[in-house]
Amino acid sequence: MNDKKYYPILLEYVGPNGHGVLNNRIRVLKEPGHKNLSRKPCAEGWLGTTDDWSKTALGECTEAETRAILVEHGIQIQDEMPVAYADYSFDHERSEGWNEAFAYRPDLA
Repeated sequence: MNDKKYYPILLEYVGPNGHGVLNNRIRVLKEPGHKNLSRKPCAEGWLGTTDDWSKTALGECTEAETRAILVEHGIQIQDEMPVAYADYSFDHERSEGWNEAFAYRPDLA
């Protein structure tokens, strides 16, 4: 049984030039995110906005719950592939439905 905890963070571009600029993504961390100003850990709720990127913590999750969040955001992850501490990209405006883990971050593991 996997007792690991996952902390998915939703990163959304909210700037004025949002069309086609960058992909939104979910970053899966091994510990809670931090609030922008206070730097206090926060497992769930809005963390703040920096440089036109809004960050929202989606809770403390099991691997199954994290997988469900990724799928809910249109990120395809194979059933046999474990959820990694990584960044997962999604872009609902792209017609071809491109989804992928675009940057494995060993420093998050």
